[in-house]
Amino acid sequence: MRIDISIAMQLVNNYKTNHWATINKYCPSITQKPGYPNVQDSRCVWVSLTDLQAFIATISQYNADGIRIYFGEYSQAIVDAAIAADPTIVNKIPGFADYAGLHTVLLMPTASDGTYHCDFNYSDPLNQPGKAHLPSDFTNWTDMAAEDNGQLIPPPYYNNQGQIQNVGEEFMLYCDAHPTSTVVEGESETPGPKTT
Repeated sequence: MRIDISIAMQLVNNYKTNHWATINKYCPSITQKPGYPNVQDSRCVWVSLTDLQAFIATISQYNADGIRIYFGEYSQAIVDAAIAADPTIVNKIPGFADYAGLHTVLLMPTASDGTYHCDFNYSDPLNQPGKAHLPSDFTNWTDMAAEDNGQLIPPPYYNNQGQIQNVGEEFMLYCDAHPTSTVVEGESETPGPKTT
């Protein structure tokens, strides 16, 4: 569904004002990090078009009908294991060594069972060309069928004065500079910035 820019801005600012502010204020995985309060949680995730196209091409082989986006959080153990498996990841993804405690998104392919859009493991050897094996058994396979190749924005990229360092998130910075009103449930309000 395509949305108007004013709605997009309102959604981004609502998230910043409500969820993001609460996470940064109360979440132990953020508040107990060295450098708090200048380390703050991510507000978006960048995924390369090449990775996304490859993912779509792979899951399309099994008649995928969509992608479910899960929210997740990095632990120090996950960060350490990723660096041990691929030490160059810290060069490929800026700030990755400091991702512990920050949220991310996972892309999970879905396929229809005739009623629902069901998550499926595209690494499942029972998949057939043109057909995902449903229901997927996620308990027996160590090769998971979700993608998490994104760059968190902002990464732990706040400098010592708490100033964000721009890493390309122009729309987020634009929304920060042009706050919109938040609509409280039950109230009627025209979306977008107020004009005087």
